[in-house]
Amino acid sequence: MSGQVGTIVEVLGMGVIHVGWMGLVWGGLTALALLAVGRSNPRRRYRVALACFGVLAALPCGAFFWSAHHVEEAPTARVVGDRMTGAVGETLPLPLGPSFQALDPLPSDGGTVAMHEGARDTFTWNQASMAVGGWVSRMHQASRSFAPWIAGFWFVGVLLLTLRLLLGMRYTHRLRRRGVGPLNSEWEQALARLTGQAAIRRTVIVMESTLAQVPMVVGWFRPMILMPVELLTSMPSTQVALLLAHELAHVKRLDPLVNLFQAVVETVLFFHPVVWWLSKELRETRELCCDDWAVAWCGSRSDYARALVHVAEGNPVVVPLAVTATGSPLRRRVERILYGSPRTVGMPWAGAMACFLLVALGLSGLVWAELIREQIGATATETSEAKMAADLIARAEVAEPIMPPEPPESPESPESPE
Repeated sequence: MSGQVGTIVEVLGMGVIHVGWMGLVWGGLTALALLAVGRSNPRRRYRVALACFGVLAALPCGAFFWSAHHVEEAPTARVVGDRMTGAVGETLPLPLGPSFQALDPLPSDGGTVAMHEGARDTFTWNQASMAVGGWVSRMHQASRSFAPWIAGFWFVGVLLLTLRLLLGMRYTHRLRRRGVGPLNSEWEQALARLTGQAAIRRTVIVMESTLAQVPMVVGWFRPMILMPVELLTSMPSTQVALLLAHELAHVKRLDPLVNLFQAVVETVLFFHPVVWWLSKELRETRELCCDDWAVAWCGSRSDYARALVHVAEGNPVVVPLAVTATGSPLRRRVERILYGSPRTVGMPWAGAMACFLLVALGLSGLVWAELIREQIGATATETSEAKMAADLIARAEVAEPIMPPEPPESPESPESPE
């Protein structure tokens, strides 16, 4: 039982390590993709970022499978002189006959098989690959020693962030149940008009709240829009309608479900900076998309900019699992609303593709070096054994030349009687 637990812990630790470098590589590719898309079209940028975030969330599956496959592999043996050394350090005699034992022992230089000059010349073309493969193998062996500690760190982090996630769920449930009330008839008519413009067929619940400080959407499968009572009474109706349209855009785009998915991925991959960077990019771009929806439905850019400034001046408290109207840098949003999208274009496609190809070639080189290392290890052993057998035959021929067998003597014919 303890052996199985140790294997599971090692698989988890190595999986976290593999997710680390795989996520960094994927983060570089994601940065190139976002650089190529640019910021002029938030919807397209959001779709690309969300797709890249989905791939990033799927990386642990491949990493843990890779780790389980390599950790559970049987230790490979290496030839050291006339003995065989396993991965754990035990030595076993090679199953060679007395003729092989009589040969000169192979030099023991760190556990590698001494290859003949001809065999060495055969593999000259991939010496660089063998060097890279050896470096990868040494790094892998070194990381396995730290795998249990890394697994423990990951488990404690997931436990703490899961507690944070559960507390956030409890708080949003409290917002749905306490201090809420129905809107008056005037706002009910405005809500019906906005849902008709947004072509939202699902039932949308909008309530006024005494606990919420900013307009927000809480809940995932049955989202509820909470409008602060203070805003409903202190702001002009046109600005409140724009904020309500912004929250309706979140409901139409299914942003609460995406936000929950982000929270789960951030909990599992809390240690990776690419996760937090890309999740922040999603939240900011999501708000820009909803800004476009709100302006398109209501049409007043200046009133919407004033409404955002008014909400931000209240120093609202951030609700972890709620989708609010203040989830992006305010200055950039106001400039974009008043003056349109920035005139920055994405990176030229040729340059983006060139960078992508360079990164892809680097990744392919690492994978190719690892495969070559394994293949060369097996081929080198076979070649060395074949050369040892050929040397044995040559030495035997020199020591005792093999003579062709003499033909059998013909039987003497009987003498005929005289």
